[in-house]
Amino acid sequence: MRHPVFILAMLLLAPVTTYAVTPYITFNGGLNTYAMPEANDIVDDLNLAIDGSDTDKIHDGFQIGAGVGLMTADFFTLELSIAHLSCKTGSDEPGSSMYFDIPATVIMLRTLAPLTKGSKVTPLIGAGMGSIHTGGSLSFRQADETFSYNLSGTSFYFEGTLGFDVECARGKCVELAVGYRQAKINRVQPSSWREDFPDYGGIDLDYSGMTARIAVRLFLVPDNND
Repeated sequence: MRHPVFILAMLLLAPVTTYAVTPYITFNGGLNTYAMPEANDIVDDLNLAIDGSDTDKIHDGFQIGAGVGLMTADFFTLELSIAHLSCKTGSDEPGSSMYFDIPATVIMLRTLAPLTKGSKVTPLIGAGMGSIHTGGSLSFRQADETFSYNLSGTSFYFEGTLGFDVECARGKCVELAVGYRQAKINRVQPSSWREDFPDYGGIDLDYSGMTARIAVRLFLVPDNND
C-alpha cells in the first residue's frame, strides 16, 4: 500500500510538471518548541517519586532534515522532505536517574508560494502536511530498581510557515522561515506500562509548537532566466 504522502505528491505534481520547473535538493536545520503537557506531568510525578530527582521538563529540541523539490520561475515550490526532531530530557543523580527520549521523524509534502517577487529576496508563505512517527523510550532508576519502556506511535502532521528566500549565489539560495506545527500522537501505550502502573493509560505526545528553520537549496540544473 502506497504512503498517503506519496499519493498526494503525485496528485499535486501533475499540474506543476506542465510548467518550466527547476529541481533541487535541500538541507535544513532549526529549533522547535513542544507542548508535551502529559509527558511533562510524568516528569513531575517521577521527580516527586524518585528521591533526589530534578529532571527538567521537555520544552524544545533541534531539527535536521533534507528533501527534494521543484521550483518554478515564479518561486512556486513543491517539496518532499524528511526531518529528525530531537526531543528529550534526563538526569543522573547518585542513587537515581531518569531519561525521557522521544525523538520523532517527519515525512512531509510542502508547498511554498511567493507573497511578492524580489530580485534577491522573496517573501514566502508555506504549508506542509504528512506524518510524524516516534520510536522513543522512558527509563528511570531508584536504588537497585530500574524500569524501562519503549514508546511508538504515528499521527498526522501539519505546519504553516512565513519566511524569505534569499538568493546567495548562482544555483543556490537560502530559506529563512518561522511557523507553527500541529503534531500530536494520541494515546501512545508504553511497553509493559499497564503492568507496572495500572493507573496510567496511554500518553499523548504533543509535538505541536513553534519552529524556526534555515534551509539551503542547491539547484540541479542552471536557471535559464539568469
